[in-house]
Amino acid sequence: MNLFYRSGRLLCRIITLQTLRVYSPGRRSIDREGGFVLAVTHLSHIEPALVSVLNHREIDWVARKEFYCNRFTTWLLGGLGCLSVDRQGFAISTIRTGISLLRAGRVVGIFPEGGLVTRTQAVIRGGPIKRGFCSLAIHAGVPIIPCVVLGADKLLCVKAWLPLRLSRLWVAYGEPIHPPAGLKSTRETRRQLADATTASFQQIYATLRERYDISDSDVP
Repeated sequence: MNLFYRSGRLLCRIITLQTLRVYSPGRRSIDREGGFVLAVTHLSHIEPALVSVLNHREIDWVARKEFYCNRFTTWLLGGLGCLSVDRQGFAISTIRTGISLLRAGRVVGIFPEGGLVTRTQAVIRGGPIKRGFCSLAIHAGVPIIPCVVLGADKLLCVKAWLPLRLSRLWVAYGEPIHPPAGLKSTRETRRQLADATTASFQQIYATLRERYDISDSDVP
């Protein structure tokens, strides 16, 4: 873990633990060795920072190429170990780099919805997801771990970060979804993995709503 990433995560973790009440069911899924694809829902722009802060493993995030708009953001994203990707489809170089990282035992974080989504477009409500992450998992032979983040959209104001621990955040994980052993990345195998991941997202969301009495209207 590079010094920039480690220092930034430590500072953010101190702030987070002093200001938020964090609920993280299913953590046993990520308390594992080896590489895996961390597939995260995308209801807020600050989810990558929050998920990174709350994980002990360094995460190599797949970031949209639009974020690499100037030298500063390019430097920042590079320091955080991000991989550039075109939302219209994975570049070959991104796929190869992602596979190499996963085979080396690292964690690659990705937002299968392809961008910020809300309401009926969200995968937790049956919205579509892209299948590039399935190719990564199949080629690298690593599992996919679904992650649903709720409450991040409420943290976009100063009041939410006051040190009273009143703001609530849920970062929940599903069981690992393993790609079919010995099979190639085809349209059918990618569809099967994507369907399994979608079902897991929706199950996690339903469980969170029931367990913590979260209203669907309170979720973007």
